[in-house]
Amino acid sequence: MEYISRKIILIFIIFSLLLSGCQISESAKKDYPVKQIKLVVSYAPGGVTDTLARIVTEEANKHLPNDQIMVIENKAGAAGILGVSEVLRSKNDGYRIGITGLSPVSILPHFGQTNYGLEDFTLISRLTSTPLVLAVKADSEFKTYEDWLAFVEENPGEFRYGTQGTGGISHLAMESISKSAEVQTTQIPFEGSTPALTALLGGQIEGAVVQDSEVTAYTESGDLRVIFATSPSTIFPNSVVLQEKGIDFETETWLGVFGPKDLPLEIQDIISNAFRKGLAEEKTIDMLKKQGMNAKYADADEFKQVAESDYEKFGEIIKETGLGE
Repeated sequence: MEYISRKIILIFIIFSLLLSGCQISESAKKDYPVKQIKLVVSYAPGGVTDTLARIVTEEANKHLPNDQIMVIENKAGAAGILGVSEVLRSKNDGYRIGITGLSPVSILPHFGQTNYGLEDFTLISRLTSTPLVLAVKADSEFKTYEDWLAFVEENPGEFRYGTQGTGGISHLAMESISKSAEVQTTQIPFEGSTPALTALLGGQIEGAVVQDSEVTAYTESGDLRVIFATSPSTIFPNSVVLQEKGIDFETETWLGVFGPKDLPLEIQDIISNAFRKGLAEEKTIDMLKKQGMNAKYADADEFKQVAESDYEKFGEIIKETGLGE
């Protein structure tokens, strides 16, 4: 009889704890948010990141408690560092969060140009993940990966490729690819993908390393061709993936939501849940597809693992190439 009583008491305690957890969750919904949330986009209006942020946020706002919304605030400059730094300096109350890409989180800290490190971020949720591609003009001599490889093997340094800037993901990716393929290529840095693609179309360079979504319109118009992708591409499913050719390199560039260090878990969950549901909305999916983008949500744990893996990978590339010296 005493054993049964103890068992009943134990069940009651467990039930009470579970109920208490639910009450805390409901309480968090009442307490946050109670005013507008500033969503800092670390890049200029009209770019890929800004466009994505506006598409996803419109639907995510429908899933925030208390009829509150996120309002986008563009803070461009220093390759994304300015906007990221502003968020990381903010109070960890959830009223200033941000959207940024891979470089400010997992690459730029290696160069000693930031006043923050990866440990200063609360990574909330990844929104997209996109392969890089090498694009060339459709009328160029490079019809296939083999054509390109033969040229760079026979003409060291003569293949000039455009990037978004020295030390960015496009540059580091191509440096690693060239090393693995045992060839020499020449980077021509630009201030973004658009000027790099403009230079490619104008014949000033032989190729450009950009996100697959950024060349969709040009491939559809017949102006550009994709030679290879750094991982399988849903936009270009028939394109060569480097690993198929024995190149030991794989990467995707991502966009994600973050907050300052030690952002409370209850707040993280509310924000992440809103974006998860917003990304799943049919309207969001359709609008992203029109922009050549695909949603690829990841929760905080998976997002952190990806960011840390990228931090280590690109840290090694920077060390090997001597770019961080």
